[in-house]
Parts: sequence; structure tokens; C-alpha cells
Amino acid sequence: MKITVAMRVIGGFAIITLLLLIISLSSLFNINSIGSSVDNLNDQAVPALNEVAAVKVDILELGSVQLETFYDEKVGEVDAHRKEFEASRSSLFSSLNELNRLIQGAGQGDRIDAIEKDSQKYVDLIDRLFNQQREYLELQTTTASQLDEIAFNIDDAAIMLLDTMDMSNNEVISREASNVESSLSSLITLMYDLNKANKLDSAEVIRSEIDINIDSIRPRLEVLENEATGRTETMVSDAITTVRNAIDSLQGNGSYPANVIRRQQLRVDAENSLNSSQTQLNKLMTETDELQNAVRGIAEDTRVSVTDSISTSSWINSIITVVSIALAILISWYTVRSISQPLSRVNHMLNIMADGNLTERVDYNAQDEFGELASNTNKLTGNLRKLIEGIANRATQLATAA
Repeated sequence: MKITVAMRVIGGFAIITLLLLIISLSSLFNINSIGSSVDNLNDQAVPALNEVAAVKVDILELGSVQLETFYDEKVGEVDAHRKEFEASRSSLFSSLNELNRLIQGAGQGDRIDAIEKDSQKYVDLIDRLFNQQREYLELQTTTASQLDEIAFNIDDAAIMLLDTMDMSNNEVISREASNVESSLSSLITLMYDLNKANKLDSAEVIRSEIDINIDSIRPRLEVLENEATGRTETMVSDAITTVRNAIDSLQGNGSYPANVIRRQQLRVDAENSLNSSQTQLNKLMTETDELQNAVRGIAEDTRVSVTDSISTSSWINSIITVVSIALAILISWYTVRSISQPLSRVNHMLNIMADGNLTERVDYNAQDEFGELASNTNKLTGNLRKLIEGIANRATQLATAA
């Protein structure tokens, strides 16, 4: 195959261009690989870490709202904290859903499911405490109103009994009225003691004392009712009715002692709910810490992938660049040599011809432009030598003839 100088030059440039194209494609591929890793880091790992942090914040906010609610002293405060609780609960499960979406397929599904289940238990405990605290405060208001009303009625009944003692000449009525009045005084004291009781056991004991006191009053009321006659009958009857109404409101469901006991029981239940939710909170924080470490591991793996991609890209590009430079130098040397060497031979031949030596020949037989130039130079040299020889022979002939 005839390879011309032009083909060599064009081929050299084509090979160098191809090497540059390979470098560009390699760089593009590596940039895409790095871009994919960076996208995973920005679109998955970093947002997932943010969502885990948001979950932890929501859990702690729920715990804070719960603790504040436990010490609320008004129903309005409980209602205000209920709104904060609903907002934090909604944010918590929204963050969990988003977190599940972000790292779906990353092997963390079971861990997130466990956190969701434990979060629901945690939220249920807090919701129960809200209901207990609200009922507790409502009962506190109810029992305060009941206490005032019963104390007022008992005071009225005591005044009526004192008046009865003053107006009656019946020794039995006076004695029993005095005993009932004394029992009523003790009953009021027990009622206030019950209201101040801060432990369920103490409240139960005081309630039993109230029942005993009431049981001692009822027979005396029957004696008064049987003994009352004449002008004291109406007053005694009114006092007995007032006392019975008062002591009836101290027994049975919805009574003042029952409500106080229920209030104390609610406080105990709220404390249990608070302790249980604190245990659940600690468990959730441990689980979220583990999830956070796992997500950090995903982020670190992605970061390492980016670093490895950059390092690999740098090495590949460096190797291709070095190879390309070496090939470019080799191709340039070969191309220049293929031009300069035959050109030097032709120039040398022309210098010899200029000195008058027409016997030399250019020894270059390549099938290219310089081969043709060498062949034509040799032809020119041969023709010139023949021409000169012809002229010399002619001159000799003319000299001989003369």
C-alpha cells in the first residue's frame, strides 16, 4: 500500500485527536459517576440525617409537652398543650414517613418500623396522660365546689341543731342534737383533711373515717326524729333533712369523697403514665441513635464512593494523558523524521550537483512524494550528465574537424 506523506501527517493528527476524544469521554464518564454519587449524598443521605434529627426533636418535644401537662393547674393550660402535642405528633409521623421513603431499600426498613411502633405506643401513653390530667383538674374544680356546698349545708344544719338545743326542754333531743352537732364538726374537719390528702392511701383512710362518722350520725338522727314533738318538731325536722342531705352527698358514686378518691387515683395513674412514657422515650432515643448511626454509615459510604470515583478518575485521566503525550511525541518524531530524512538526502544530492558531480544518485526508494522527488532528481542528474557528455563529444568532434 502506498503511504504518502500527507497520509502520514493526517494519520498522526487523527490519532492524536482520537486520544483527546478518549480523554474527554473518560472524563465525562467519571464526572457522571461522581455526579451520581454526589446526587445520592445530597438527595438521600443528607436529607435522611436531617429527618432523623427531626424525629429526635419531635420525640423530645412530645416529652417536654407531656411533662408540662403533668404539672398544669388549669384545664385551659391542658387544652393549649394538647394543641402542641397534636402538632408534634403529626410532625413526628410525617418525618418517619419521609425517612422511610428516603432510605427505602437501604436495609433500614425493620428499624424504622420498630421506631414507628414504639412511637405510637409513646404517643398513646402521652394521650392517656392528657386525658387523666384533664379529668383530674375537672374533678379538682368539682370537689372544691362540692366541699363548699356541703360545708355550707352542714354549718346550716349545725346552727339549726344549736337552736333546737336552746329551744327544747327534752333532755334526749338536747343530748342527741349536741352529739350530732359534734359529729358534724368532726365531719367538716375530715372533709377538709380529705381535700388536703396528697396520697391515695391517706385519702382512703380518711374516707373510711367519714363513713364511720356518718354511720354514727344516722341513728342519732332517727332518735331526734322520734323524740321531736310540739314546737321543736318543725325545727328538728328541717335540721334532720339538712343533715341527711349533707351526709347523703358524702356517700355513693359522684359523692365528694368518691370524687376525691377518683382524683387521687387519676394522679397516681398519671404518674404511672409519665414513668411509662419516660421509659418509652429512653427506648425511642436509643433506637433513633442507632438509626442515626446507620444513616451516617450510609452517608459515609456515599462519601467514600465519591472520593473513590474522584481518585479513580484522576488516575485514569493521568494514565491516558501520559500515554497520549508519549504517543503524540512518537507520532510527531516519526512524521518529522519521515519528512526530514528524505528531504536531507535530496538537498545533499543537489549540493553535489551544484559542485559539478553528476555521478551521485539519491538512494531513497519509498513509495511517497519524497520517493518520487528522489527518482526525478536521479533522472535529472542522468539527463544532465548525458547532455554534458553530448556537448563534450560535439566539441571534440568540432575540434578534430578544425
